[in-house]
Amino acid sequence: MLEKLPPSARQRCARFKRDAPKINYASSRLLLTHILNGDTSILDKIEKGESGKPFIHGFPDFSITHTEGFAAAGCVNKGEIGIDAERIRDIELEDFEDYLTEMELTHILAEGEGEAGLRFLRLWTAKEAAMKAAGTGLREPLSDACVYPGYVRYLDTDYKLTHLDIDGYIITLCTTEDAAVDFRILGSIL
Repeated sequence: MLEKLPPSARQRCARFKRDAPKINYASSRLLLTHILNGDTSILDKIEKGESGKPFIHGFPDFSITHTEGFAAAGCVNKGEIGIDAERIRDIELEDFEDYLTEMELTHILAEGEGEAGLRFLRLWTAKEAAMKAAGTGLREPLSDACVYPGYVRYLDTDYKLTHLDIDGYIITLCTTEDAAVDFRILGSIL
């Protein structure tokens, strides 16, 4: 993967001490170049806006995420996008209660479809994806992003939600406009 990246991205990868972050960084950037135009030289054109959100002049809004062995990238031709992923795992909810609204906590603890940990991860990734779409990242309190059925309200904007459960991961996209999801495995594009 490193050979496919431009020198600047290879240098960035070299700064990581462990292999996992190197792989996550390289794979998320390769996915991004694939969905934008296939030319890895565009990675050298990434800039950051006032809020820190990455962008490339003349290209659609995009977002990338990676976590413990999984990377994803998304872009939209219209509006804004944020994407987040988490590995499905057991969660200690009391560690996160300060980041949730009363309504969100009630939803997570409700009986019924799915387990509480899975509902929490969907909600958590929705909050992070909305904050990425807005460009604030995690600098603002996560409790400022309120998750409702089908959307997240954050900074007076409603972000449409799309959840995917893929191979043990929850992937959530938040977009300001309706968006179609096209899923591809990285191995098929290398």
